[in-house]
Amino acid sequence: MNDFERVKDAIDLLNLIEAETGLKMKGHHLEECPFCGGHDCFSIKPDEQFFKCFQCDRSGDVYTFLTEYKGIEIPEALRQAAEFARINLTFSEKKKRRLTKKDRIFLDAAEYYHQQLHANGGSKYFVEQRKHSKEALSRMKVGWSNGQLSRWLLEKGYTREEILESGLAREKDGSLVDFFSPGLAIFPHFHDGKVLHITMKDPKKEKRYQLPSKVRAKDWVFYNQSALYRYKELIIVEGENDLLSVMGAGVSHVVGLIGQVSKDQIKALQKHMKGRHLYLWLDKDEGGIKQTRQICEALRGHDYNLRVVVHPGEAKDPDEFIKSLPEKDRRKTIRMLQEEALMPVAWEIALISRVDGFENRLKALKSRGVFRAVAEMVESEKLIYIEKLKALGLTEKAILEEIDLSRELLQTIKTYFASLDNKRDADPNVIASMIFKYFNEHGRFFFDKMDNVYLLYQHRIYTVGNNRPFNALMKKTTILLPTKEPGRSVWESLASDAYNNGRQIDLASWIHTDRNTDTIYVNLNSPNNMILKISAKGIEEIPNGLNKDGILLKSSRKILPVNFLPDSDMAEGLRFLKELVFDNLTCEPEQRYLIICWLMSAFLLDFTPYMALMKFSGASSSGKTTAARLLSLLIYGSDHLGDPSAAAAYAVASQNPLLIIDNLEHDDFTKSILKFLLLSATKGGKEKRTAGTESETTEEQPKALVLITAIEPFTKPELINRTYDIDFRFRFKSDDFVEDEVIREIIKRRDLMLSAIIKFLHGEVLPNLRERKDYINILKKEYRNHSKNRTDEFLSLLMVMLNRLLNYIPYYDEDHSLHGVETGEKEIRKRWIEYQDAKAKDTEVTSNNILKLLDGLVREYLIKMKDSKLEPEPHSSHADPVFVYIHPEYMLEVVKTQPQVEEDENGEPYTITYVEFIATSSEICQAFDRFCRNNGLRNPYEKASVFSARLSNDKHLLRKGGWEIISAPGKEPYFKIIKGQRYWKFRKTIAK
Repeated sequence: MNDFERVKDAIDLLNLIEAETGLKMKGHHLEECPFCGGHDCFSIKPDEQFFKCFQCDRSGDVYTFLTEYKGIEIPEALRQAAEFARINLTFSEKKKRRLTKKDRIFLDAAEYYHQQLHANGGSKYFVEQRKHSKEALSRMKVGWSNGQLSRWLLEKGYTREEILESGLAREKDGSLVDFFSPGLAIFPHFHDGKVLHITMKDPKKEKRYQLPSKVRAKDWVFYNQSALYRYKELIIVEGENDLLSVMGAGVSHVVGLIGQVSKDQIKALQKHMKGRHLYLWLDKDEGGIKQTRQICEALRGHDYNLRVVVHPGEAKDPDEFIKSLPEKDRRKTIRMLQEEALMPVAWEIALISRVDGFENRLKALKSRGVFRAVAEMVESEKLIYIEKLKALGLTEKAILEEIDLSRELLQTIKTYFASLDNKRDADPNVIASMIFKYFNEHGRFFFDKMDNVYLLYQHRIYTVGNNRPFNALMKKTTILLPTKEPGRSVWESLASDAYNNGRQIDLASWIHTDRNTDTIYVNLNSPNNMILKISAKGIEEIPNGLNKDGILLKSSRKILPVNFLPDSDMAEGLRFLKELVFDNLTCEPEQRYLIICWLMSAFLLDFTPYMALMKFSGASSSGKTTAARLLSLLIYGSDHLGDPSAAAAYAVASQNPLLIIDNLEHDDFTKSILKFLLLSATKGGKEKRTAGTESETTEEQPKALVLITAIEPFTKPELINRTYDIDFRFRFKSDDFVEDEVIREIIKRRDLMLSAIIKFLHGEVLPNLRERKDYINILKKEYRNHSKNRTDEFLSLLMVMLNRLLNYIPYYDEDHSLHGVETGEKEIRKRWIEYQDAKAKDTEVTSNNILKLLDGLVREYLIKMKDSKLEPEPHSSHADPVFVYIHPEYMLEVVKTQPQVEEDENGEPYTITYVEFIATSSEICQAFDRFCRNNGLRNPYEKASVFSARLSNDKHLLRKGGWEIISAPGKEPYFKIIKGQRYWKFRKTIAK
């Protein structure tokens, strides 16, 4: 057995993780994941010496934990694990830690100071006065000085020269004196198994000296430096007490500046925070504002996701603010502050709003780059900031002029034309170079595999060439037109420059799926033009268009920017999804699960060959429109309910995740809308002529979930079997529901909820897609021929989601006897099928034209039979006498049997009667035609061939409506064939 195995067998992994993190086991999980901060997701199996987080997918043994959590190498992890297990290992010189004498002195000094933590006033200062948690103090090995360090180091065997060289002591009157005098708070700065730096604070505020920079390690950057490399998001605070308070609240992804922000700290952030989330939570004073602005300026660009945390109230710093909160609310409040953190431009506007005088505010807006920042935003976000700027006293016209950065290019071209004696002498290549230079600085050029050239500018994608959007952009920025020289030549020259200097990409809509790797790329209009790359391996933020995968996504103009929170608590986000959306859907609880799973499938539409439409049905006060609004707010951040034309519906559905058609009633149905809905469900597309061309066409394919709200049912069978129809009822409405409050909370928690959904899909759904086969088998065996069987593959995907979602949104309440025993999955999916079957039967039976006409005819025959007071008579088709009647107009011979008494399952008697007739398709169509004329209706079956085709397709509906087509052996589906004439036999069962 080697050293690694011996130490691993001897270690208590649970004790080690609790000791290193300060976190405790609660039930089956650590109270939070040390890596992602998630709750109820980090499990430890002591018997197997293994840990796993089911939220961020971190897993491994003791060595994996130590290397990833502490940022150390494997040899050092072995040494520390052995030390924890009290096993002495003999390392060869090659394996010894590369620690200098000074490194060891700093480590021993940190341990000594920590031992003195609660002595000589240390406890009074840290625990009683500063109110820090003992767990945070222990985790950071905070210490207290007593002036005896030098003596202790000498006793450990270090020489005077070594101690002096370390900088932790100085010589005075021939004796060693500690650098840190007695009664000081001591903060060792650990990283990679070393102490890089030691800082101090004087509770009496008399001494302010610190270790000189020549003494601390050159690679020191931050207090709690390991967090810089460990987490996907990072909070920056100023001082040691700020950091201890944040950490004491249960938040580990925090580092401290410890003084003024330095060049080395800026460089470290620029290097390590690309594609990650950085939250600046500095003091509220001028110094904190100055440092916040300094970091924002240094990290301005597309690679950084930067937010500024602003806590409410008068507290001067994070430490003071956190101490003002109840302990139980501290972690939740910090997370809320992160969710509500401001983009730098919003933070600047908030500061400028306090400046006196309009001219001073305008000057500040220009000097702090606010107008330029707004100009680079996506359109939906830009509108929000225009409103914020208008609140400062600016007119919309003035704002639009300030954020129109293209004025620079326009002025450059005007200056060029002014330098010419004759505009006809203008060189198209020179002008194209000017245009290329400007747009290459403010945007990016790309080309695809088909050699089409694109420009990404202000978050919008333009096809470089003679088309309406690009022509409009060029006219605005250059005053050139493609129909007038030098415009036409400039266009061609620019396209060539862009092709020669651009990058090849794969252009897609707001979402793109690589089915070879089951990787999803999503553009949620995140700050700095970052897109999400989601796979079973992880979630990564990458630059749009400038990534190694060659993916360029269009942006949805409707989606308000989403700030993905990589270290957010997925369970917490799904809890808010339940409270704010799920619980406020006024329909059956089982159908709420269907709606939520359907909504989340917006990110997975490329994983099924077709999808299902969703229909919310109900009266005007049922809550169906409110439910649609809540879904829109979650996906878009705003209300996007509408009544689009078919053309508008295609455009919206091809560029956005969700289309909501509100109040689509029977009179609003056109052939174009019907075709759009069918193409949306079947993932078909329609060709349209490319704008600005005579012959080129492009395919416009709906790639969105489509939700319809309506009172009336669908009547088209092809729609009914592709639509999940859910009834909304006022009785399901919660008594304490206040729509405005819920809307406000959804907007507030939207980043958290969408982050949770994305993490749920990554961690719970994508790795388990193979389970769809199991659910397909269940659908085929248990629910064969159910009403929505055309959507089985899509439904199986929703069932995979349901299986995992029930872990976060339980079906059974805690006081239910099955809580914790059964998930309720079988009951829910059974209810999904039965509910839709019942809805489909009601809708199909009542809306089917053949059924309506057959029932209408029989109804008139029965009335005539009753009025004629017929007597039973013998008939060749029946052994017993029957009632026979030939209608003088419809000319069909109808036979009605005498009532027979039978008993139901409970022994209750009921009567049953059969009505039958035999006729050809032509005879039936003629009867339908006369019946429709008599009743002011239009006969949809004027041709016998149309009736026969529809009848073959609708047999199952006739059975649901009580009709049966009787066929004779060898003549199916006909009852008899005489001289080429094919006769149908219809039988209607009437039970009373």
